[in-house]
This record gives sequence, C-alpha cells and structure tokens, in this order.
Amino acid sequence: MLGRHEEARITIRQGLELIITGSPLWFKNRELATINALYAGNYSEAWQIAKSAWQHERLSVISPLDQESWRVYQGYLLYLAKLGKIDLSPREKGEIPRFRLSAWLNDLPLYSQDKRGANIPILILQTLFLLQENRWDEFDKRVEALRKYRQRNLDPASEHFRTDCFIRLLEIIPAYGYDLPKITERARPLLDKLRSVSVDILDRGFEVEVLPYEQQWKLATEMLESRISL
Repeated sequence: MLGRHEEARITIRQGLELIITGSPLWFKNRELATINALYAGNYSEAWQIAKSAWQHERLSVISPLDQESWRVYQGYLLYLAKLGKIDLSPREKGEIPRFRLSAWLNDLPLYSQDKRGANIPILILQTLFLLQENRWDEFDKRVEALRKYRQRNLDPASEHFRTDCFIRLLEIIPAYGYDLPKITERARPLLDKLRSVSVDILDRGFEVEVLPYEQQWKLATEMLESRISL
C-alpha cells in the first residue's frame, strides 16, 4: 500500500520459504506476490507467479471463492498479454487467441452475482476487452451499462470513490467520440480526484481494483492512440 514493492517482494519470498507448497497459505502467499507485481507494473513477473498457482494440481482444494479470485487475475493478465505487456513463450503466444471472454465469465458465478463490489473488476474487464478488440458499438453499450450500475450500486462517498471515478472516466470515451485530445482534457479533473485517494489494500481494495485504476486508464488511452493510427 505504501508503494515499497521491492521490500514487499523480499518479505513475501521470506514467507514462501516457511510454507508448504500447495497449501492454502501457499496460494495466499502467491496471491500477495501477484498483487505486488501487478501494482509495481511488473506484469511478466505477475504472469509467472499467477501461472504457478492456477496450474497447480491443488488449486481445486482451496475454496471456490479463492479459485474464482485466481480466474479474475488470470483474466486481467490475459488482457495485459493481449496488449503485448507480458513476455510470453512461443507456445503461450499461440494459446492467447484461444481465450474466450464468455467462457471466462461462466467460470465466475460467485463473483458475477455479488453486487457489493466483487463483480466490479469483472464488469470493468469486460468493457476493456471490448475496447481492445475494437468492438466499438458493444463498448458503447457496456459503458452505458456501467453508468447505470454506478448510479444504482456504488457509494462514491465511501469505499467506491475510486471505482466511481474510473467508471466516469470510461464514460468520457464514447461521450467525446473517441477523440483522444478531447478525452484527455476532460479526464484531467477526474484523474486528479482519483489520485487524491489511494487504494486501501488493508481494506482489501485490491480485490476490486486488480490493477490500479491509473494503470488501467493509461492502457485504455494507449488503445485509443492505436485506434487513431488504424
């Protein structure tokens, strides 16, 4: 939470030496390591750590909710891979196109039904995948659905402040016709608001904000830059 990611990395590794591989504590340690790498922007490291967890033979032993947490991380990491942000082996590069968002969503029944916050990263990632795949009309509809969700379910005065800001940022994209200079100008005050409040990891904010929203917005604007060059 303090941004001292290298110190956190060392402490997590020290803890790993005291844990039996494949135990629930091992999976929790790997989760913390994945979160730390994602927040540090070390996406390739996060990919390798998370892959060791979701490919482990004892993944089915941990609770269904914890299993779904790993699928959420997997979805975000596959999104980063599709954006070329992760160093992949030739075989992994061949497997990435096989990812299907619909199949991923079907594997998240507990998260998808929780409107208290657990479904937020799923709804946001759906939207970002549509932007990445240049599915503009579907992106517009998904952003409108997010706007309604924000109005009905989020409390911007408390724990949903940052999520409210980020969804409002996404709303700017279609509202300004995908015009990046206009979007950038309109987004500036919202970004300032977003940055005024940090992620509260002690309150498990990372479960909602798998990637810091600042990073997610930067990736979204990079996709818009790519769209301009099409």
